Amino acid sequence: MLSKRFPYAIYYTLTDNLVSVYAVMDCRQNPVKIEERLVQERSRRWDL
Repeated sequence: MLSKRFPYAIYYTLTDNLVSVYAVMDCRQNPVKIEERLVQERSRRWDL
């Protein structure tokens, strides 16, 4: 459920005890652009 006061979604993955945030998105955008951005961000790899 999204709040009208905070129209953003935080997309993250959880692995063991590590949380990796890969996008904070404004949900008032075009849904096609949101999907394109999520696909792009999911394909990235971060090495720690």
